[in-house]
Amino acid sequence: MNETLDTAGETAGLTVLLVLVGGFLKAIPNFPDKWIPTALSLLGCAVAMGVGGFSVANAVQGLSAGLAAVGSNQLYRQHTAPETKTTP
Repeated sequence: MNETLDTAGETAGLTVLLVLVGGFLKAIPNFPDKWIPTALSLLGCAVAMGVGGFSVANAVQGLSAGLAAVGSNQLYRQHTAPETKTTP
């Protein structure tokens, strides 16, 4: 049971780290926005396998953390953006 909690904690920590890295990548003028999800997923995979060893489970954990970082950023942006009214 402790392994699941450790894995969830590690994934959450990695996700927070990747959100910060994503903000840094967004601030780089020559880095295209369309590549941020790919970069975060690959970086998450590399970090997870570097810390936990080379396994499919760690690769999936890293990819999941990268995609969760992108999703949480989008969720934040959509809920904090001002509403725009459109008229048909």
